Amino acid sequence: MKPLTFYDLTSRLRTKAWSSNAWKTRYTLNYKQLPYKTEWVQMESIAAVYQQIGAEPTQYKRDGTPVYTLPVIFDPNTNRAISDSLQITNYLDKQYPDTPPLIQFPGLGPHHQAREAMLQAAFVDSFGTHAMGSLWQFMLLRMHHILHDETRIYFRMTREAMFKRPLEQVVPKRENGQWEREWSKVKKGFEMVDGWFRLGDSERDPGEGAVKGMDYQLSYVHLVVGSSLKFIKAVAGEDSQEWRDIMTWSGGRWKRLSDQLVAYEYVDDTARL
Repeated sequence: MKPLTFYDLTSRLRTKAWSSNAWKTRYTLNYKQLPYKTEWVQMESIAAVYQQIGAEPTQYKRDGTPVYTLPVIFDPNTNRAISDSLQITNYLDKQYPDTPPLIQFPGLGPHHQAREAMLQAAFVDSFGTHAMGSLWQFMLLRMHHILHDETRIYFRMTREAMFKRPLEQVVPKRENGQWEREWSKVKKGFEMVDGWFRLGDSERDPGEGAVKGMDYQLSYVHLVVGSSLKFIKAVAGEDSQEWRDIMTWSGGRWKRLSDQLVAYEYVDDTARL
């Protein structure tokens, strides 16, 4: 089997990898033990990569403008380029059925298979809204700091246009309890997600990839949450209050998940974060 090419966002971090979306695919590739090589990409060069490998845009804006995001992979074994971490995982499950499944679990009938895929997609959307939606304001300026100089200009320009103010003004301030109020929203979001997992504990069979006391077969939703945790750890740092807080939330659920995924954090077999 020829190695796949995985396009990931670079940074000034020792092992470069930091993007939560890209970590979803890196975890997937490592968990499945599929051979691959990483091509490191600057944020402002993503569109050029898509054109080079013939990948379809991730989505289109209302005015028809294409949107290009990472991750994206190129599979020389099928001569296909696939973008979006969820679509990549679906593709890898189907194309390489002898690898551990993450969405397409063998043994499930068509109805249950479709339900599993639908539930995982809904989870991803809801997790992004409820847990990560309030987190970005704490991470934006730190993301800016870890990027290479040429990318910092692009990042600041695009994000300040998005938030309509300087990055420094996006970060919650300690004065007047703003930081604590905003951080409590992040905690509330993670507690909501914990509730979803606990519902899965009680309602689903462990053979379907359900969480059972954190002793479970991994599924894509675990990698989604784990990728966000990895992003926070990489960008904010292990010594940050944010990381230390999250490791204590939900009865230690997020620490246990983070610890379990350490085995799949290697970056092209050369380093571990």
